[in-house]
Amino acid sequence: IALAALWMANPVAASGVIKPYQGEISAPAFTLKDLDDVPHSLEDYRGKVLLVNFWASWCSPCIREMPGIQRLSSIMDERPFDIVAISVSERKNTVQRAMQRHKLKLTVLLDPDGKVFNGWQASMLPTSYLVDAAGKIRYNAQGPLEWDEGELVSIIESLMPAHP
Repeated sequence: IALAALWMANPVAASGVIKPYQGEISAPAFTLKDLDDVPHSLEDYRGKVLLVNFWASWCSPCIREMPGIQRLSSIMDERPFDIVAISVSERKNTVQRAMQRHKLKLTVLLDPDGKVFNGWQASMLPTSYLVDAAGKIRYNAQGPLEWDEGELVSIIESLMPAHP
């Protein structure tokens, strides 16, 4: 019953679309703990392009897009880019098992009560946001995407700060 209530509160998207975010909106601040109980805040990522991905281990489209997000992390290695995968309304041990089962090595933050998910006005899983180096939301995506494919990589690169 609890899982059904969570699904009803957070519908799952079968396919994804990315679009420019309307307006000059600063990303809502957050401080969440990772799987090692280390706190991370949005401010920690200032100066980099940040992919914020809201997901859950029970969400099959979320899990389906994770390998592409992990490959994107490798593609963007050594660039001013980072990724945080925010697990919505799940316990730490559930998320840890999912990460091990799917052999994922991403920075996962825990949003146990869904407050950050709601604060970002997300309405389904997975939902992702691209935040520029100044902390402004520039794109949002609903549904699973292949993050390591050309068009999305080009969008991310277009947001990177110019080299001096």
